[in-house]
Amino acid sequence: MIYYFLLQELGAVAASGSTYITPVVALLIGWAAGEKVGMLELAAVVLILASIAMLQIGRQLAVRVTAQSGDV
Repeated sequence: MIYYFLLQELGAVAASGSTYITPVVALLIGWAAGEKVGMLELAAVVLILASIAMLQIGRQLAVRVTAQSGDV
């Protein structure tokens, strides 16, 4: 249900980007349960979060460019 809410409220790009958070949450749960987290896992988390940030920034820029082209 949350996915469909995100899809309706934020659009397809944000909703698909939210699926990339699942491994990060699983890693945090594992770490909290006592599993060891290495540098490779931390690098993966940084890569995932950076990718989501790029998706959101690109989405915002596209919306801004579309809005500006409509004003001309």
